[in-house]
Amino acid sequence: ATVKAATKAAWRKRVEQAAAQLQAQEQPITQRAVARILGISAERLRHHTDLLAYLATFANYNSQLHTRQQQARETALYEAVSAVI
Repeated sequence: ATVKAATKAAWRKRVEQAAAQLQAQEQPITQRAVARILGISAERLRHHTDLLAYLATFANYNSQLHTRQQQARETALYEAVSAVI
């Protein structure tokens, strides 16, 4: 049981580090993105329900990130059109 707990803790730490890396890059924190950083398939990550629950806590972050990115694109478009007019 101790080895299993240590393995779970190690996975959790790796997922936390991947999430932090994605946040620093202003990228969405998704199962696929985390799996890519970890070098595993998203399917393998799905077997760890505790990690999926942790990743689900980033839904609000992902939504806010999407909104910020969309606003930045709209602002850039507005500025480009304004410069032409």
